[in-house]
Parts: sequence; C-alpha cells; structure tokens
Amino acid sequence: MNKPSSSSRRCRSRWLQPGSKCKPYEERFLFLLLLLTQPRARMVYVTSQAIHPSVIEYYLDLLPGIIPRHAFKRLTLLAPYDDSPQPLSLKVLQRPLLLQRIEACIADKNRAHLVCYNTTYLERNLALRLDIPLYGADPRHLSFGTKTGCRKLFAEAGMVIRSGSITFMGSRRWWTRCARCGRSGRRSRRRW
Repeated sequence: MNKPSSSSRRCRSRWLQPGSKCKPYEERFLFLLLLLTQPRARMVYVTSQAIHPSVIEYYLDLLPGIIPRHAFKRLTLLAPYDDSPQPLSLKVLQRPLLLQRIEACIADKNRAHLVCYNTTYLERNLALRLDIPLYGADPRHLSFGTKTGCRKLFAEAGMVIRSGSITFMGSRRWWTRCARCGRSGRRSRRRW
C-alpha cells in the first residue's frame, strides 16, 4: 500500500492548503507504479482526492513490455475525497469503511507493507491498524537519525565522537560553543 502524503507540521503549512496545491505532493510517489512490471505485484494507492485518469494512463504507458490495461487491473486507487489540510493518515483512520476497503485489497499481509513519505505516529498507527509493516523508521527512533541523536547514542555506547556539542540551540549559542571549542586548546579540524 502506498500513502504518499505526509503528517509533519511543515506539511500542513501554506504549501499544503486544500485544493490543487496538495495534489502534486500526493502524486509524487506515482513512480512506484513502475513496480507493476512485476506480474504478481499488486498496489493500493491512496490519495486525498482521486487522481485524474490521464495521469495514471501516462505512468502505466511507461511500463516496459506490459500492457497498461493488465497493470491497471492490479492497481487499486482509493481516496477519502477530502481536501482538508489534515494528514492523509488521519483521514484514512477516521473512515472505517475506507480502512475495510484497503484491508480487502490486501491479499497477503505477509507480503504487504505501507510506503509513505514521512513516518509519524499517524502512519505507524495506520500500519498497526492494517496489520502490515511500515516501510520506514518507527517514530520513536527518529531522533537517532539526527546528528544530536547519534551523538547521544554513540556517547552512551562509549564510542569516541568528534569534538562538538551534543545539543544545538540556535545560531547564537552555536557561535558561542564554537568559540569555546576554539579556546579549549583543541586543534581545529577541517570540514569534509
């Protein structure tokens, strides 16, 4: 299952207001339709609003050696028809009938997974509700993907880390800490 919308705060900003501005954002994962070149692959693609058929036809025409009509039979397009600025995961979770339709499209939950642009607790809850794995990091572990999170993790593991600050509090504090590091007698290191 592919759910391309995002749930981050930034995504609910002025760029993702209801209407036409949100559509390209949700359609950015249409390249995954190329996976339908695999004859046994099936895909459920969920967006807030229905995708225009000509857009789907365009992508299916790109499939090498596959008759687009055959690939289309293995593709299920679903939408809650709600262009409010709420995250798509929340829209899906609030609609039990849509969840049932998605579950009905999943033939083998052992071979299915949820693909999304950004993993938040909403996407995790959707994956748990559908009882399929989430293709992404659990939101509880997202901090380990940041410089600060890695530094803390490596420090707890006793690993040697480069000199610097564990926390980053803004540009003014950053310059203060840089000056402190320079005065502490440490040799300056070139940036990569």
